[in-house]
This record gives sequence, C-alpha cells and structure tokens, in this order.
Amino acid sequence: MEACTQSYRKIKAILRDKEFDSIDDEIHFFKHVKPKVTSRYFYHLKLYQIETGLPMGSTETMIRYYEEEVRKLDNYVSNHQAFCHYIRRESTDMDHIYFTRGNKSPELFTNYQHIDLAEEFATSHGFVLARILANKHLYEYLSRKIRQLENSYTILDSLIKPVPWTGSKINLVVIMYGLIETGQVDCDLATLSNHLQKTFDIEIKEVYRIWADVKTRKKDMFPWLKEMIQKLEERAREE
Repeated sequence: MEACTQSYRKIKAILRDKEFDSIDDEIHFFKHVKPKVTSRYFYHLKLYQIETGLPMGSTETMIRYYEEEVRKLDNYVSNHQAFCHYIRRESTDMDHIYFTRGNKSPELFTNYQHIDLAEEFATSHGFVLARILANKHLYEYLSRKIRQLENSYTILDSLIKPVPWTGSKINLVVIMYGLIETGQVDCDLATLSNHLQKTFDIEIKEVYRIWADVKTRKKDMFPWLKEMIQKLEERAREE
C-alpha cells in the first residue's frame, strides 16, 4: 500500500507542473491512468481492513464473513449502477463531465477524506471509477477465499465420518451442558449442539426442552452419569 501511495504522490507532483495539451488528454489521464493507480491503493486498503476484521471462529463463520464483504461490494455497484453501465458500454459522451476537473461530486468529500483531494487532481467520477476497479479485484479475491474455505470444509467433512449415537438423546444433551459448565469447550450451546449432532449422526430439535425436562426430575437428575462413573471406576480397578 505504501508503494501505491508513493506512486500517487509522484503522479500528482508531475501533474502540478504540467498542463494538458487538450481536453482529450485530460480525459485520458483521469479516466485511464489515474484510476488504475488509485484503485490499487483502495484495493490494498480494503484488503487490509477485511483481513484484520476476519473473526476467529469456525469455517462457516469465516465463509459468512467473506460473503458479507461480497454483499458490500455488490451494494456499491448497485448505488452507482448508471455509471457502471456507462463504463461497461465504453461510452464517451459524458467523459467531459465525469473526467475533467471542475465538476465536483459531494461524494468525494464524504468517502475519500484519506486521499488528498486538491482541485487540480480530482474529477467528479475518477474516484468512483477507481473504487469499481478495486472492487473487481476484491471480488475475485473474496470469491477465491470462499472457494478455498468451502473446499477445505468439504474435505474435512468427508474425512470425519459420523459415529452413530446409540444412547438416549437426553444423555447427549446432559453431556453438552456438562462440557460447557465445566469449561471444557469454548463455544455456545447452539454451536456445540450442531457439532455433536454431526459427529454422532443424530438430530436433536429441542435441546432446551430436553434440558428443562431434566431439571424437573425430583430424585436423581443424572442417573446415567452415575452409571458412567461406576463403570469407569470398575474398569480402572480391573486394569
């Protein structure tokens, strides 16, 4: 990103000491030259923000995060749909407004305050075009990251074959609560339930209701846990 910033400053310095020979030259510079440099700056800046904001969590969590970033890119395109069509069609009839200096856009002064917006170095749509170019590369990057995560998730899922749970669903729910209450896992009940149901190839739709039923037991809330402890102690003594 520092290299992009330096290039940006060099171009600005050159432009300060040079006048364009014609309107066509000015349009060419602000439509085809400067946006490419600025787009690299936007790309690396946004890429840094995306990766530093990546949440630590499951593969599914990271996929959802990247998908949300893709939606943000789509929203930007939707907000500038007419101009995007103009660029895609390679139109030129509005170039004298979009890519010559003196035609101000309020957006410049709300979204690009981290860039030097001297009047002699900014046009109404130069930065919008740079964002569109940057977003194209960001979309490719995010799509690649999502595919990689989906592939790794699929491979891992195929390697971990479920072991059928043959006991009572109540006992599995008790294990879930026990693991969480004793600090053996660092996640919430919904996440743990989802993983254990996949691991043991079982479907439990009403985890909270089952736990509520367990709490209503008057005599012995956890008979299976007592049985398990007894069996473990017997085995330990025998071995």
